[in-house]
Amino acid sequence: MSVVLVLPLLIIFAFTSHSADAVWCACRPDKSDVDLQKAIDFACGNGADCAAINQGGACYQPNTVRAHCSYAVNSYYQKQKGATGSCEFSGTAAVTSSDPSPGGSCSFTSGGFRKLVQKKSPHLSLIVLVLVSFLLCFKLKGLSYFLLVWFFVDISFVCIFHIDESRNH
Repeated sequence: MSVVLVLPLLIIFAFTSHSADAVWCACRPDKSDVDLQKAIDFACGNGADCAAINQGGACYQPNTVRAHCSYAVNSYYQKQKGATGSCEFSGTAAVTSSDPSPGGSCSFTSGGFRKLVQKKSPHLSLIVLVLVSFLLCFKLKGLSYFLLVWFFVDISFVCIFHIDESRNH
């Protein structure tokens, strides 16, 4: 019986835990300084916190367009909570799992905004849950256990997709 009660909690934790999914937005190294400056101007003019790349700021050095670009677009991306398209900047930037911070006193904010549908296929997850449910049903030898597991699976998916959808708004 304890397996039936613990399984849904493990499922919810597995799909909603994002601590290992730190992501940043960084400018692409193959883009021109003109394109990078356009990205900086857009990001800083639309809500990014660009104080750190101003003279005397923690991320001012190195004082190059290339160095300042990743800070600005990442700040914008994090303020947008990783919304789809918030790290494109006309192809000048891309989402990365590698920390683009230059080090020292300059540290870029990271977020865990990868969505469930980007990270894992919901169809594959559903198949796995069906298999686990059937295995529990055979182990516990009862339809009531199977129905109880499916009740929790259904609630888990509703919670997962509700959390995922709330991050999009």
